[in-house]
Amino acid sequence: MSWIDDEGRAIIKDILLKLKKDGKTIIVVDHENENLDIADRIICIGD
Repeated sequence: MSWIDDEGRAIIKDILLKLKKDGKTIIVVDHENENLDIADRIICIGD
């Protein structure tokens, strides 16, 4: 979620958590570790 301010990140995180609570599958690709706390599963892809 680069280029998004803290308020925007919080709004997006709340939306993702609501979708998760509703049983939706969400795939997020991100390079910032601070967003990993809402994930049920994490897959790391590296060299």
